[in-house]
Amino acid sequence: MTGHVSSKLWCIDADRDLVVPALKNTLQKLGLEYVDLYLVHWPVRLKKGEMVFTFNNEDLLPFDMRGTWEAMEECCRLGLAKSIGVSNFACKKLSQLLDHATIPPAVNQVEMNLAWQQRKLIDFCKEKGIHVSAWSPLGANGAWWGSTAEDANSNLRASRIFSALSKKKFVLLLDDIWDRVDFESVGIPFPNSENKSKVIFTTRSEALCGRMVGDEVFNSHPEIPKLAELVAKECAGLPLALITIGRTMASKKTTHEWNRAIIVLRKSASEFSGMGDEVLPLLKFSYDNLPNDTIQSCFLYCSLYPEDFDINKEELIEHWVGEGFITEFDDMNQARYQGHNIIETLKLACMLERGNNTDSEVKMHDVIRDLALWIACECGRKKDMFFV
Repeated sequence: MTGHVSSKLWCIDADRDLVVPALKNTLQKLGLEYVDLYLVHWPVRLKKGEMVFTFNNEDLLPFDMRGTWEAMEECCRLGLAKSIGVSNFACKKLSQLLDHATIPPAVNQVEMNLAWQQRKLIDFCKEKGIHVSAWSPLGANGAWWGSTAEDANSNLRASRIFSALSKKKFVLLLDDIWDRVDFESVGIPFPNSENKSKVIFTTRSEALCGRMVGDEVFNSHPEIPKLAELVAKECAGLPLALITIGRTMASKKTTHEWNRAIIVLRKSASEFSGMGDEVLPLLKFSYDNLPNDTIQSCFLYCSLYPEDFDINKEELIEHWVGEGFITEFDDMNQARYQGHNIIETLKLACMLERGNNTDSEVKMHDVIRDLALWIACECGRKKDMFFV
């Protein structure tokens, strides 16, 4: 299997003396000897600071285009890049560059879509022998192809994109990726040997690249497979938690990171990366759909019991009565009937499950207990509102 690796020179490194060191640093992080394509990200230079895509005039420094490009050419001569190019260059900037370039840019990567086709730039690049690589936000809000009330439905947009791409062989470039891309939700057919399509992505996140090499993680230390089993055990078979935690741990190659993950999961799963943002909000849907406030309060109360604790049903109902959750009854028998009905409702919603010993007990799944504590703390906005 062969791949094409592309990277970019960020604007803070757009200087004659910084280009080669910047690429060497990128190659070291990627574990590569060279990249196939190295691009100047923008025809500007920025002051050192946080990587942002919006900047003010005071952030700009003088851009030495000639010196920067000569350093890019040096990357080719040193064998650090097979090809070099530019990104976001208009005709005027390209003309200025070509006046002194000994190695012309192989590629100009620019925004291009149905509403902004940039024909003048395409003709100019074609005349100069520069390949144009187009990038465009799929289904962009505000664009004329996605601005109707009907297209406000993201599923419909994804369906239309899928319909268009599935009929042809395509190469899709996803630039500057920082998180997982769900192809199905966007509408991208998954590339395979049958459709022969390709998806190429660029990223500056080493952790994101690490998620693609799961086998390397397990082989990086003999203890990691055993630690991974302990992490999976903390998920207690919940698929959503297994998927989210698996993605987070896919790039972790040291036992320290895996042991830390086990500690965090045992202490509070809501603090684990992805749990508070992805898993718990989805599980909260079950809580929100409980029939009434009484049942919701009874559910939250169960989180006060220790993890993996078998809760006696009769004792639990008495506590609910004592807390004032169950109020509409004439005698304790009626209170017990109501309490058992609440327990069955929570079991049907998979928010309580049968205890380990007898039918007279129930318990909470570890992740469901973390959900209850997370909700009790106003969905993570306030810490330690419940002390357990």
